[in-house]
Amino acid sequence: MNFKSPLIALALSAVGMAASAADYTIPGTLPFDPAVFSQSVTVDATGLFTDYFKFEVAPLTGDVSASSSQVNLVPLWIENIHVDLLASDKSTVINIGQDGPGYSYIDAFAGLTVGSTYYFRVSGDATGSAGGSYDFIATATPVPEPSTYALLAAGLGAIGFVARRRKQA
Repeated sequence: MNFKSPLIALALSAVGMAASAADYTIPGTLPFDPAVFSQSVTVDATGLFTDYFKFEVAPLTGDVSASSSQVNLVPLWIENIHVDLLASDKSTVINIGQDGPGYSYIDAFAGLTVGSTYYFRVSGDATGSAGGSYDFIATATPVPEPSTYALLAAGLGAIGFVARRRKQA
């Protein structure tokens, strides 16, 4: 039996399925300063890949209780791109979203614990002849405490009360 052809086919399929992985650290902490983090990533080989973006949640100051974040991915020659939010032990916290080829927008999430380390895990299948690329863009903003909303509602109510009294007079 001729083993040469199956061995060549096996070697070529192994190269085609080469997995790549990279670790990135988002400089600073959430909320970001500046409020947007952007990283262009090149996947050098065709096949499956997984990248990790590590970040920490800073102690929040003022009338904020959490930070709300959103992630945008703009893939080129990548299919089935997928993003998860992971805890420090890399267990899944939130399955953020998955999309096919093209622009992928991942919805906002909130409620990250102050002082904790988290990861964004980005994975997909690079389909270009030399791999693929994507832009990873994360934004974060502080979320006001509930008491801030109550104060806002009370202020709007007072303005409405005064306007009504003026109209009656």
